[in-house]
Amino acid sequence: MKMLCKISSFSTIVFIIMMIFSSCQDSEKSVELYGVSFVCPKGWVVEEEESEADYINSFTIRKKGILFSGDVLVTVIEGMSAQEIFLNGHKQAVQESSTIKNLKFEGMKKSQYGIYSGLLVEYTAETMSIEHECKMYAFYENGRTIGIIENCVSEDRGTIYPAFKIIRESMRF
Repeated sequence: MKMLCKISSFSTIVFIIMMIFSSCQDSEKSVELYGVSFVCPKGWVVEEEESEADYINSFTIRKKGILFSGDVLVTVIEGMSAQEIFLNGHKQAVQESSTIKNLKFEGMKKSQYGIYSGLLVEYTAETMSIEHECKMYAFYENGRTIGIIENCVSEDRGTIYPAFKIIRESMRF
């Protein structure tokens, strides 16, 4: 009987994981999480991230596959304007990481992300000798801060940037 319960529990867990990972795989699909809606590109998946605070929610939209060559991390901070805090906090975390090398940051500037105006910090870095291009955006809309980080392996930009464009142009918050 115990074995049957273990198999049933395992089957339930596998089903839940499959539902999360299959959310956008085969076709473009409209998704809404934490008051943020967007179109998830074909071949990409959405994964919710754990949060240590009740007022912060995050999810990642990433290219499906073993070698993740592109992803978009979206963080929603409820009830406060924290654009610069978000950007500087992520910048500091990247600088303190022991696995990230050859960091080159550009200064913070005003920018657009789809229809939204906010702040942008761009940087390049190497992880395991693979060059990445990252863009960190932050916006304050409707009483909350939205932070968006686009991360792409430099050599894959030709296939990743069109997906970033689909996400960027469809995103609403």
